Amino acid sequence: MIVIDDHEVLSSALVSVLTGQGFSARRIPLADDLQDVAGYAGRPGTAGGVALLDLDLGPVAGRQRWGTQLVTPLEAAGWRTLVMSASGNVEEIAFAVEAGARGVVDKTVPLEELVSAVKAVATTGLAMTQDIRRHWLDRARRARRLRGRREELLAGLTDRERQVLDRLAAGSRAASIADEFSTSLATVRSQIRSILRKLEVTSQLEAVAFVRAAERDEQR
Repeated sequence: MIVIDDHEVLSSALVSVLTGQGFSARRIPLADDLQDVAGYAGRPGTAGGVALLDLDLGPVAGRQRWGTQLVTPLEAAGWRTLVMSASGNVEEIAFAVEAGARGVVDKTVPLEELVSAVKAVATTGLAMTQDIRRHWLDRARRARRLRGRREELLAGLTDRERQVLDRLAAGSRAASIADEFSTSLATVRSQIRSILRKLEVTSQLEAVAFVRAAERDEQR
């Protein structure tokens, strides 16, 4: 089996524990590009068995998290993927299961539970019930619909409204935005009201949270 984790101490400890449990385990070195990692894992003579994958890899190549993007190429190379996460990001977990992950383990659980999950994947191909798997697939579908809705609403903004929204997300106040664009404060406030209406939110804080969520969508 292979361990893909950007925390060297933890991944080395996992390799040691799993080796002690009878697995032939090794750590995959991380590179600056996910294709390098996927390529290494898929080299002739290396594929097969369980891939223990940290979902919270990054930041690498401009992405905050790209562990999820390794699930599909690992599965295609013949690995049974068991994903780990300490962030509790349900969207990432859901997308990992959608991509083919066989189970999900919280990185904070005792090592005995992690080893048990590895054994389940190695012997049965799954470390989750079908009901749990359906739950994660449903979460993935809902998350995709939400992403699509965010894209749709943002597309409804004018170029200037998007500029104003970006300034708000960067922490600028309406007065400084008016100065930057050489327009009146009343105009900027009117644009902000239009932004809130089009994004279907009720405050500037919600609008900023909205655009940051959309930016995270683009990074994945």
